[in-house]
Amino acid sequence: MTYNKNVKKYIKQCKYLFASYGKSEKEYIRKLIDNIDDGSHDMTYDEVVERLGTPKEVIISYYEQEDMDSLIEKAKVRRLLKNFLSVALVVLLVFLCYKAYIVSAKLYSVPKKDDQIIFDLIVLYFKLFFYLFTPWHEPVNLFWMLNDINLRHYI
Repeated sequence: MTYNKNVKKYIKQCKYLFASYGKSEKEYIRKLIDNIDDGSHDMTYDEVVERLGTPKEVIISYYEQEDMDSLIEKAKVRRLLKNFLSVALVVLLVFLCYKAYIVSAKLYSVPKKDDQIIFDLIVLYFKLFFYLFTPWHEPVNLFWMLNDINLRHYI
């Protein structure tokens, strides 16, 4: 069914005032909508309030009709869920902080593989330059040089 914005506003305010919105509350809202529906879909907000009462009065009458034990049970479940989610959030945050610490420790304490490769290539080029442009040198095996600076597996 389609209702005008005034009826939708009234229903929205009623839903907002519930402490928890479960199955019985949805059923109560359905009954409330059935009470509003009389074929005149162009009611003003004041007409809806005059017919059913203010949203606050409607919710108070619901809680007066509802069984107190079920309301207490809903409050317990809600508090338990809230506490569980809070603890889960704290555990998740601690875990993420720990992982960030581990990643940053690895990142800053050990040089990156690419940086190590560049450093090893610079050392190799320096040794080759020294070998080629100095008149006094001993014969050197290129594979020995690569093995010496741990670049043999990159070829």
